[in-house]
Amino acid sequence: MLLAVNACVWGFQLSSKRLIAIAVALGASFLFAGCEFSCSFGNRVSSEELNKQVRLSFEDQSGVLLTSIDCDESDADVGSEINCVATNQNDVELTIEGEVTEYNSDTDKIKFDWEVVSAAAPGESFEIAARRSLARQSNVLINDVTCPERIDLKAGNEVDCTAVDVQGNDREVVLTLTDEEGGFDVNLKPLDATPQDSTS
Repeated sequence: MLLAVNACVWGFQLSSKRLIAIAVALGASFLFAGCEFSCSFGNRVSSEELNKQVRLSFEDQSGVLLTSIDCDESDADVGSEINCVATNQNDVELTIEGEVTEYNSDTDKIKFDWEVVSAAAPGESFEIAARRSLARQSNVLINDVTCPERIDLKAGNEVDCTAVDVQGNDREVVLTLTDEEGGFDVNLKPLDATPQDSTS
């Protein structure tokens, strides 16, 4: 039988108030309100301008800072795609997509909507949370948990990690994400109890 423990990757590091902000910032299907600004480049919007406008809109609406953002240059025509990659203050990598919804050629003003479509959190954060969850909620003492460098925050995503217990045994651990905000179940697989064949 697997040992199932529920945990949240952010629960051991951040306050409940900050948890709300991160949940909003990372929701893969969360659609932010439209953004409007003047464009002085004719029917093209520069990468620099999009970086500035998406960053301001994101930080204003989510309360989470972006440490980096890189958007592709885009046409100003209605329906033109907007594509950005960013990293927030919690070292979570974000993919942001959107499209131009309005463009006034007389005033050079454009409006666009955007959303976070995917997010990948540092595996190290999951390692700490999984180890502490197992220590608090099971009778198995774990010295170390190792997970992939990046983990996609997508409900249902299963992540294979490894653990070492206090006896030095390697253990298999499976994390199953329960939402897009970093909540997960951790399953610790039992040691193989099958007797080894000692026949010479």
